[in-house]
Amino acid sequence: MFHQSLTRCCLRKGATTNELISPIPPEVKPRFHAILIACSKYDGGEFDPLPTTIGEAKDYKKILTTFYGFDTANIVELYDKGRDEILSHLHKKVKSLTEDDNLVILFAGHGKYKKSGDEIIGYWIPLNADAEYLYVSNLDLNNVILGSKTKHILMLSDACYSGAMRSGGSEDDERAVPKSLEYEFKSRQILTSGGLTKVPGESVFIRMVIKMLELNKEKFLSAKLLYNTIFDGVRKQTDRQPELNVFGKDGNQGGQFYFIRTK
Repeated sequence: MFHQSLTRCCLRKGATTNELISPIPPEVKPRFHAILIACSKYDGGEFDPLPTTIGEAKDYKKILTTFYGFDTANIVELYDKGRDEILSHLHKKVKSLTEDDNLVILFAGHGKYKKSGDEIIGYWIPLNADAEYLYVSNLDLNNVILGSKTKHILMLSDACYSGAMRSGGSEDDERAVPKSLEYEFKSRQILTSGGLTKVPGESVFIRMVIKMLELNKEKFLSAKLLYNTIFDGVRKQTDRQPELNVFGKDGNQGGQFYFIRTK
């Protein structure tokens, strides 16, 4: 754990207090869910073992349950699983959620991408996936969340070439929804450890996310502000730039996922 303290929410240069306006009316009682996917015991063929991924996912879970009101009963942990089990649990969880629910999806493992014409297709590599049809693509994930009633979905993709997992455009500050309304409009976002590049085996990205979530003292922390505060730390330590993008076309109304500090 990290034991420093911050008086504010590590605002980036030029940020204003308007970004900290409470976006969630007091009568609204959001529920939070998570699916944590981590693959470690790769066979060392094309994909080397990643000894830290599961521990990092468990540390992330501890932060969510300790400080942000996530109930352990609402967290699905999928460690060293294959494509079918991952997609089955994703479909089941997403289908069960309502407009009062918010969902975080984390993947920590290997990644790949390919170009198909003008389209870039990104892949998460599950355990024992030795062929493309056993991977989980951004197209698979788009299909999972298509038509979901869930208010907000935030994916964290901690893998090589994870920027390819996006299936939508970038966040646009100039045409953003007013801060006071960000929770009311649905969002589908993906925060990635890098673009179309390799990233270190031991994750700087997820450690920076965990550190920020622990040090944050604000009641409401948006995905955009989380991204802004980890950006320099990740870039300077890895020479890679994390990215925050919208995901898919269905359900993106310009809102923001918010972590709500409860302790």
